[in-house]
Amino acid sequence: MIYEEWDALKSLNEISEHYDINNENWISILWNNENLVFEASNQIVRLSSSTHRSKSEIDWEMKLLNILWNTKCSVVEIILSRDGKSNIEIELSWNPTHVVVFKKAPWSIKNLEDFWDQEVCLTQEWWRSMWEIHRNTAQNFEILHSLERLKWDEETIIASANKLLPSEEWEILNGLTLLVNEIKTLPTWPNDFGLVHTDMRPRNFHVDGSDIIHFDFDDICYHWYIYDIAVSLLHEAEAKNSTIERTQFIIDFLQNFMKWYSEANTINPEIFIHIIDFMKLRLYYAYIDYYKRLAIKWVNSWSEKMLIRKWYIQDFETFIDTDMIQKEIFSLIKIN
Repeated sequence: MIYEEWDALKSLNEISEHYDINNENWISILWNNENLVFEASNQIVRLSSSTHRSKSEIDWEMKLLNILWNTKCSVVEIILSRDGKSNIEIELSWNPTHVVVFKKAPWSIKNLEDFWDQEVCLTQEWWRSMWEIHRNTAQNFEILHSLERLKWDEETIIASANKLLPSEEWEILNGLTLLVNEIKTLPTWPNDFGLVHTDMRPRNFHVDGSDIIHFDFDDICYHWYIYDIAVSLLHEAEAKNSTIERTQFIIDFLQNFMKWYSEANTINPEIFIHIIDFMKLRLYYAYIDYYKRLAIKWVNSWSEKMLIRKWYIQDFETFIDTDMIQKEIFSLIKIN
């Protein structure tokens, strides 16, 4: 469902009856068929259609965020309603809509180029904050393992790929099916598998001094923790201009990752050696997601970026030198 902007703006009046918010000077910063996000000076209001998320799914997202916040993880803070609720329901464009309000994460670095200019200290904090979230999620396995969130292969992009992809994309569908079946054979032990963010790259955290605050947990699902690392790897490598640059970036990334992340979290070599497979999975996911966006008219035309991603899927060696990276992975496992 696509919200009417006027209805959504009017909804802020109703929301202000439940929350201590100023309903003036709000601007929309995200507008699609699934979520609508408004921003003010120090607050974020997210509206989620009930066709996108059920109330129980929102409840359990809030449950995870509360656990992480209470264990001092670097995550966004939830603002409760006046009657102490983490989310409420309103009618928007004749559709039940879930409302969540967050404290806006502070940020002193707004340009990602500035983030990479301070690469050493900030990437260390990136790893630290990531393992902190993964560690606390794993430690709360008994509470979180039965939450009403989907497993990675039950999410729409993977489970309904055969419906989202046109018939002429049969090679893409076959490749995805083979990859999914291979990944399904991996063990799902509590220290390796649990609720993950699924997109912990720089666009989903703010940097405030030396602190990194993660937000946008809307797409959490049950997955291997290493998928969060693979997603960050893939999308940051995509910004590089050549196979050599992307390969070297990933090698440098993994060396630092093993140094800082593994000091606190034990990395299972049986899972770690498959990080390239998880990168491939994310590439398939991003490509098929674009078909979903086209179908719901979230985007109106094909993009050059998607054509490049299809090329990478069909010949992954044009993206990175997998042999060189795999050798580095085995070397890092041996050292650690």
